[in-house]
Amino acid sequence: MPGGNSGANDGITFDIAAQIGAFVRANGAPSHPLHGFRIKHVIESGFSQDGGFTFTQADFFHALARLPGGGAVYDGYVPMGTNGPSNINFGLTPAGALPAGDPRRQMQPRDAPVIHVDTETEIALGLLNPIGLAFRRPDSDAPNDRYRLWEVPGAAHVSNDAAEAVSTIQRDVAQILKVGLADLPPNGCAHQQFAPGPVTGVPGVVAPSDYPFSFVQNAAFERLIEWIEHDRPPPHAPGIQVDLTTTPRSIVRDALGNAVGGVRTPFVDVPITTFVPTDTVAHTTAFSGFCILDGYTVPFDAARLQALYRNHGDYVSRVAAQSIGLVRDGFWLVPDAISVIEKAARAPVP
Repeated sequence: MPGGNSGANDGITFDIAAQIGAFVRANGAPSHPLHGFRIKHVIESGFSQDGGFTFTQADFFHALARLPGGGAVYDGYVPMGTNGPSNINFGLTPAGALPAGDPRRQMQPRDAPVIHVDTETEIALGLLNPIGLAFRRPDSDAPNDRYRLWEVPGAAHVSNDAAEAVSTIQRDVAQILKVGLADLPPNGCAHQQFAPGPVTGVPGVVAPSDYPFSFVQNAAFERLIEWIEHDRPPPHAPGIQVDLTTTPRSIVRDALGNAVGGVRTPFVDVPITTFVPTDTVAHTTAFSGFCILDGYTVPFDAARLQALYRNHGDYVSRVAAQSIGLVRDGFWLVPDAISVIEKAARAPVP
């Protein structure tokens, strides 16, 4: 639409998503771009805003948009980084959001499995809204309601995953602004240096989150395929613990400041840093409104590390033991566990 998007027709997003899935399946004709490939499964997934769309697709439109003959367009869904369904029109037109008590705020029964994976940020932000955690519901193995919810403490909505130099969102911003990474304007977040270029912290004091949320994502896709092909249920994980009696409501934290509950990993159970899932604004900029999504870490000093671990070998062995357990339990894949153990071997633990 010239001059911008009013949102008036954004509801067709879900029709388009269904049509794309159906198109991928219909690869028999020689003119089809996927002709010759065997299509085993068609899965929809998304993170953040796209995670809300994926949730909505599974929750509402999976039952409405079907293949000729009535079959499902998508075999499964992995919504991520979302507090439940998006508005049908992205909230830009008067239709608004679902009422507080609408059952569709939680994933409704459907004939395709769903593994919903969230970072700690979604839980922190959900606590700020009276119905922000309304998407939470019990897991299910029922044939018409296969569902898992995995919440990952330590993970932030925006992070430099596995210590990459530049986060995906910053690369996207650079492309939108048509500038080089070095010329990116500063975000203005309180725990970032106010300087152009990729986000940086203060060495030894604070750093952008490098929690590898992608490791749990990778396992979610693997487990979803097993659920589809072999009806092998994925593992269960408790939710991140919250305290609804405080003002404001809060995440329960351990003595080292990391969240309790959720999918436990060495990053929070054998920690060398405190993970904070949101940031505040120090300088108002065009991008500072996103600071609430930016995670950061506060590394432990040498005294705390020495109090936690007998020596470097003690630290590495504890990381290795939990990493192996995560593979065994189905929350990580072998290559990711190996990378974590190798990183622990290089960690600055005395």
